[in-house]
Amino acid sequence: MRNELRSLQQRLGITALYVTHDQSEALSMSDRVAVMNGGRIVQEASPRDLYFAPNDRFVADFVGRVNLIPAVVRDRDANGDALVEAFGTRLVTPCPVESGTGADVTVTFRPESVRWHEAPVDRPNLLPARVARVEFLGEIVEYEAEILDGQTTVGRIIARGAPLNSPTEGSTVFLELAPQACRVLAA
Repeated sequence: MRNELRSLQQRLGITALYVTHDQSEALSMSDRVAVMNGGRIVQEASPRDLYFAPNDRFVADFVGRVNLIPAVVRDRDANGDALVEAFGTRLVTPCPVESGTGADVTVTFRPESVRWHEAPVDRPNLLPARVARVEFLGEIVEYEAEILDGQTTVGRIIARGAPLNSPTEGSTVFLELAPQACRVLAA
């Protein structure tokens, strides 16, 4: 029915306002989506921008699964990207919010944007981890990884990937957070 409604709206060239609590409907049927909190619109954007570039923690957490990691801004590079410290590691990430050195921020990224490697690779934002849980969900595998500093667990993240290529529970891996998949939000 979603496809039929979208096709009808496009074929007739009409503007339609569709109110739903179903996020899949909102993201798949819309050219623009407005997220409301407490009766106010907190972000209005294309479905893709809303999902991958949330304005704040509420929108990031409300739309789909997300990792929200506390971090501190340490510097900015020539491109304006932030160099933040999280889990005792420096991460590079786009930083649309005004935040100076030493500012507390939240780094956000979607579980499906995490890539895992069996051995270290020469890429930015690589975190050593131990796979604590693997959950087979059919079309995807979701796993929870403990981020390691030596043998000490310093944080946890959720990742998702293809079921034919997933790490095993208890294995040590290296998680890659592509800089373009991360986003800095005000703490």
